[in-house]
Amino acid sequence: MFMISTLNTTLANCANKAKLMNQAGRPAKVIELEMYVNLIEKNWLIHYSLEGQIQKLIKSLPNQTMEDFFHSRLDWLRLDKRNLNLSTSVPLPIVLSSPEFKSVSEMLGGWFIVERSMVGNRMLYQWLRASPELSHISVFNFYRNYDDRLEDRWNNFQQLIIKNITNIEEAIVGAKKTFKFINTHLSSTCTSINAGRLDMYN
Repeated sequence: MFMISTLNTTLANCANKAKLMNQAGRPAKVIELEMYVNLIEKNWLIHYSLEGQIQKLIKSLPNQTMEDFFHSRLDWLRLDKRNLNLSTSVPLPIVLSSPEFKSVSEMLGGWFIVERSMVGNRMLYQWLRASPELSHISVFNFYRNYDDRLEDRWNNFQQLIIKNITNIEEAIVGAKKTFKFINTHLSSTCTSINAGRLDMYN
């Protein structure tokens, strides 16, 4: 598990540098509709920018296991956008400049961050459900994500990348690139919600 421990340490160091935790370290109690819309719009752009690269490099792996495991978050985000009466048109390529993965190991390090964020999103899901201003929304597809299957998926994913990462240093580079990319584009919304704290990566 050295590889997973190394990636988790990289993730923790990135989170500390980004100051994702506020001084008190307590979660927000209320998320307003505008904040939720912001999160959905930004995640739509983020995942649209990342997923094409991830899928392309997955196809270069010798077996199909990782390709079969991949699941696009855009399906959930598309449903959430429709529930909010937001456009689901394809974003222009110039909207965000995603990190360039130069190897499969870099991509897997980046994918590690994307999968880990799904685990952290579960906490935000509880905040969304408890927010009075969002009581008219019956389902939060992106933040509910895999529901009771999440823990098993995360454990399976860790086993898969152990078998497929051939260069841990490249994987760390990919993880850092992806964390910086996601944090940069979510940071303003995160700050609005809770003085800089969203436990998306912890």
